[in-house]
Amino acid sequence: MNEIVKAIRNNNWAAIIQERQNSGQSIRQWCSENNVSEGSYYYHLHKLREHLLQSAALSSSVQATPADTAEFVRVPFTLGPQPGQGPALRVRRGSTVIEVSNDASEGILSLMREVLCHAE
Repeated sequence: MNEIVKAIRNNNWAAIIQERQNSGQSIRQWCSENNVSEGSYYYHLHKLREHLLQSAALSSSVQATPADTAEFVRVPFTLGPQPGQGPALRVRRGSTVIEVSNDASEGILSLMREVLCHAE
């Protein structure tokens, strides 16, 4: 496919996905009201994520930095659940554990669903 057409299509779907996220509606509800098939939505969401991951991998070729030029970066930190307050959802697969809190955004939950549906 022509790279220009592919870029235009990706931008179009990125705008559609952003519009759905900004609406606050579920994917099913938004797709129904906007005449977009859920299958197409999820397909393009998956393709955009793949494209972004590939772009990030290409742009983040990490090189060793000499110690005298190293910089520190502040990393935001939030406390996890307090004692007696477990996560709302805990998924275990082998040695991997994923925990999701009650206040997780719909975007995080959608990403979790996508990852779990495509896990091998």
